Amino acid sequence: MDPAMTFYSETEQILSLLHLQGMTCFTTEDCSSWLQTDKWFVSMTELCRRRISNLFCPRLVLEAVGVLRKVSTQCHQVSDNIVTTSQLRYEQWQNKTLRSRQRQNYQRLLCSIRPLSPVLRLIMTIVIVNLHNIHSISEKTHLEYQKYLKHLKSLLQYSENMTTCTSPEKNRWDETIQMTSRIIVKIKTFIKGNKIV
Repeated sequence: MDPAMTFYSETEQILSLLHLQGMTCFTTEDCSSWLQTDKWFVSMTELCRRRISNLFCPRLVLEAVGVLRKVSTQCHQVSDNIVTTSQLRYEQWQNKTLRSRQRQNYQRLLCSIRPLSPVLRLIMTIVIVNLHNIHSISEKTHLEYQKYLKHLKSLLQYSENMTTCTSPEKNRWDETIQMTSRIIVKIKTFIKGNKIV
């Protein structure tokens, strides 16, 4: 099966799980149409407009917020890397200055964009939903919090690795697909076994 279709399907399943936990602003119908960029952008804009109180936060909340901010920063860097590299390679392709190996790498980049897009949106959705519900952390037991923090750190590790793999110097596009397959499994497993926040 095409990696893009697999990732789209997996992403829809994860969104449905989030919806069942009551953790998103999506309706059931939104889960299937969420992959339309405009719909996602409207939903995320709405979530981002909600005010989050951060005065006198417990240490656990601040620790989780710190990790979530780092995930967000890394995902932004991944997007920048992809845009920068694709623009540069496209210009080189138009000017016929791409060497053979660069052409192959450019093709791998183009094949990777479709599968990576829904997963990066999913991770940003998870970050925003977690931030929106961040104060529910104080209701978790110590063990639940440790599992939750470990989950957030796995998202951070994924996003940091993606930043490295998508950098213009590396261009390891096949590896990005493999890492993305693994993180989807981790996200789904965590959400099935735990409340996300």
